[in-house]
Amino acid sequence: DTTLTVYNDIVKEIVASSMRGFNGTIFAYGQTSSGKTHTMYGSGTELGIIKLAVRNMFDIADNDPSREYLIRVSFLEIYNEILRDLLEPSKTNLKIHENTKREIYVGDLTQQVVSNADEVEIILRKGDRNRQVAGTNMNERSSRSHTIFSIIVESRETADPATASASDSDGRDSGIHLNGSQRLSTGSGFGSGEFAGAVMVSSLNLVDLAGSERVGQTGAEGQRLKEGSHINKSLHALGNVIVRLADDGGDRGHIPYRDSKLTRILQPSLGGNAKTLIICTITPSPDYIEEAVSTLKFASRAKTIQNKPEVNEEVRGNTLLWRIERDSKLELERKMVDVERKMAEAEHEKKELEDQRETLMRKMWKMQK
Repeated sequence: DTTLTVYNDIVKEIVASSMRGFNGTIFAYGQTSSGKTHTMYGSGTELGIIKLAVRNMFDIADNDPSREYLIRVSFLEIYNEILRDLLEPSKTNLKIHENTKREIYVGDLTQQVVSNADEVEIILRKGDRNRQVAGTNMNERSSRSHTIFSIIVESRETADPATASASDSDGRDSGIHLNGSQRLSTGSGFGSGEFAGAVMVSSLNLVDLAGSERVGQTGAEGQRLKEGSHINKSLHALGNVIVRLADDGGDRGHIPYRDSKLTRILQPSLGGNAKTLIICTITPSPDYIEEAVSTLKFASRAKTIQNKPEVNEEVRGNTLLWRIERDSKLELERKMVDVERKMAEAEHEKKELEDQRETLMRKMWKMQK
């Protein structure tokens, strides 16, 4: 099967759900050189899951007149258990936090607002250039880190579709452009200072895991050996979490999410509030039968895990949509005050000019007499 077939068969539904307020996670798992990065990122001749998902999401947004969307992205690398921002490589050793709602997030991670799929692909290329890769005996361009490309989607019902359509038809701009045809409306809620309706906020995590390695097969030494050790350790932690979740079923005790940065960040996706898809890749060579069996066992356990996805809504307050609209309202109010001040100054200046004109006319009349 091609990656497009895989996308249409099992990935597309999760991507569509993320546009309806559900969190989603899609990641590829398997030994090194088994096709994970090709599956997620694609190649020069075939699109990967990430680009297919991005194009799908903007198609949905651009063809949904009932909702307004704001989409932003981040790109994170876990290298030797250190978190690094791939969009701002100077930001290293980032910290994982948990807010009052018990949501996991990475502090100080760059997020960029995007308006179309082309912008996202430029960001992907920029981040990929900053990723840690190196050659081994099994892979000419082996991933030496895990990456998480996150797409955060905020949306809400269009305030007044009829008004927005009328505004479009007469050429006047009625709001802040977000992604093509969709934008923040300046309807009655905007003008009154009341933000009507809930905002759906969801995150789609697209994860490319570095593959498990055996020193005898990869020929790794020095720095490559250290990298492989950290990769195997984090994948072992992921396996332990999957085993515990699968064994405990509905009666879950302690789950060792904190044993690695990877499992801590993916905590909501492993038995939590998200729809999660794991694409397992194997190498058909008889030399790697043991690794293939291990991957299939991992997949078998993962299939038994029950997540608890739910629509994520914010009534008011902390979403970027709210902040943009609030700031835009304040900016309009500032401009209105500025215009009224200039009008008052112009009126005063007009009166002064009229007085000067009257004085000059009187002087001219006296000279004529």
